[in-house]
Amino acid sequence: MADLAVNTPDHGWIRGSDWKILLTSGDRAMLFGKVRTELVPRLDTGEAWGDERDGDDDPVDDALFGYQMAFEDEGDLETAQAFEAARDAYAQLPIKAREDYPEPRSGARAPLASTKLAPAPNMSRSIFDDIDAE
Repeated sequence: MADLAVNTPDHGWIRGSDWKILLTSGDRAMLFGKVRTELVPRLDTGEAWGDERDGDDDPVDDALFGYQMAFEDEGDLETAQAFEAARDAYAQLPIKAREDYPEPRSGARAPLASTKLAPAPNMSRSIFDDIDAE
């Protein structure tokens, strides 16, 4: 779990009610220490997230903000400021192109933007012909 807290980054262990039951105060202190000593030094390099960010519902932005708030709550303002600065830097990265909606090529027309007319309907068939056949 400590590796996930540092390498994912995943801040779910901080506020999840299940984790509050499962983790002792010593466990939480160890996790905060691991994040402080292993993740925070990597924040300046941006190696934790790459060169693009997700537009909406971004898990990295959520984690950076979650860690920022958690360290503020713990009274560690220096570490909270490191997460705030990392979040500001992360917000400057370009947004990833969505894979489910590829960007149209320059000058390309969307399928519904055609200037062609729809084919004339076949007037010799009724919509009930298929039902009558059964």
